[in-house]
Amino acid sequence: RFNMYKSILQEFESEKSGGIFFGHHIGDLQENVISNIMKGAGILEVSGMHKVSVIMDTNVYRPLLPHSKEDIFEYAHRHGVPYFKDTTPKWSTRGKLRNNLLPAISETYGEGFLTHLSALAWQSDEMNRLLEKVLFKPFWSKVKYGKLGTIVDLEGYSDQPAMFWRHALKEICHKMGCGSVHEKPIGVLMANLKSLQKSYNGQQHMSWVELKSDNRCFFYRQKWLVILQHNFISTSREVPTFCNETVSRLSFDNQPSIILNNTWRVSIEEYEGDGSIHDVPLDVEDFCLTGEISYTIPLAVSYKMCPKHGSELVCFKKAAKKLRVAIPIIVPDRKTDVSTKKRMVRVILCFSPQK
Repeated sequence: RFNMYKSILQEFESEKSGGIFFGHHIGDLQENVISNIMKGAGILEVSGMHKVSVIMDTNVYRPLLPHSKEDIFEYAHRHGVPYFKDTTPKWSTRGKLRNNLLPAISETYGEGFLTHLSALAWQSDEMNRLLEKVLFKPFWSKVKYGKLGTIVDLEGYSDQPAMFWRHALKEICHKMGCGSVHEKPIGVLMANLKSLQKSYNGQQHMSWVELKSDNRCFFYRQKWLVILQHNFISTSREVPTFCNETVSRLSFDNQPSIILNNTWRVSIEEYEGDGSIHDVPLDVEDFCLTGEISYTIPLAVSYKMCPKHGSELVCFKKAAKKLRVAIPIIVPDRKTDVSTKKRMVRVILCFSPQK
């Protein structure tokens, strides 16, 4: 739906400055409160409607939200403003809510309950704004979004309750363009945070945690949560395969760059000196942010995928295997002649998903 709205804005060349206007009124807000509660919305998301908001990078305006349908009708009749009548099917969820549930609640608790629903929505929004200002925005300001993944700094937040992580991760996942973390994985995250606090020994090892099926996640240095892009590596059962035939076409003289699996650009360039001396262990932070890593190997007639996933290379041997298997680490093909050990090439791996 919002993709359609964005295409309309693009057609009128107003995507950045314009927006979509809706005619929602206070009655829609009241219905939304009941609907959202029934669907399990968090306490900060009870209303689900705001006068001004941004949804999927689209500006959304609801100027009539504070007004009742009766007031809007009265204004339209007085000034001759045309309008559409309610066409919501009675059999739909919204139709049943409007025609059956609301009258039943009104008969039981009186018509004043609608005012209480509106007040609950406003209070939820006020609490949302307050907590975002004093708690969430300072947390989000330290999040680093990169080509390969997102780094969430956990320092000072490990003891926060489930409500914090539910709301904080929802915003992060939204910016990454993926779905929110569900309730059960939130509990898994909190349990892992407690155990990490007790077991931290200062080492920089990775500890994998299952939060999302489409985005692999791991703790690093016991103070970061890294959420990887879904097209890098998803579930633990899914191991990417790279075509050796494509890798074998890599040639310093004829084809110094290839694309693997529509996600990786692999390039080689001549390197003077003993590059292995200058190779350093994988910098996880830099790798996640830039999506790029380089290392040196001898210049060869042809190359192949490393059967040991880089475990013998300085750059990768300390990295977790789950991470290494998702990277197209190439080495000289031992079945071919290595040109000379004195001639080296720099292999540059760049995570660059093709659109």
